[in-house]
Amino acid sequence: MVAYAVIVCTKCRLQCQVVEDRGQKNIKCQRCGATLQFRKLRKFHRTEILDEAIASRTALQAQIQGFDSKKVSQISDASVDQLQPSPPTQKKSANPSKYIMNALENQEKIQIRQLFQMAEDAGFEREKIEKTLDKLKNSGDIYTPGKGYLKLA
Repeated sequence: MVAYAVIVCTKCRLQCQVVEDRGQKNIKCQRCGATLQFRKLRKFHRTEILDEAIASRTALQAQIQGFDSKKVSQISDASVDQLQPSPPTQKKSANPSKYIMNALENQEKIQIRQLFQMAEDAGFEREKIEKTLDKLKNSGDIYTPGKGYLKLA
């Protein structure tokens, strides 16, 4: 039976990950690409059930990003696909590219229509968001893992 472990990258300290515990020596951080020695990493949660590992990772990621404890308990009870991201706060000088990247850092993947709604609520024009998404896709910073979704590369 496959076992899963929830770890946090020791280099960037921003990315929680669910990894298979197969006795491997090294793994790579999905965010910063750093090579990590698996046996030296702290395993925050171990389980044989993938959904349980995902829920634990989501709750831990929420704690890292500073969500309140009520949201953390709601998140740990929900599946990843049911989560609704909270819109990142926008400063007057913020550009749409930073806004989009921040929104995608907070989620494993996000629906495009949901991202448009969040950006419009934050005061960005739809045309500006469309152009920015095209630029980010062309530069390889983001991609579409499935119809109607966006994800960081």
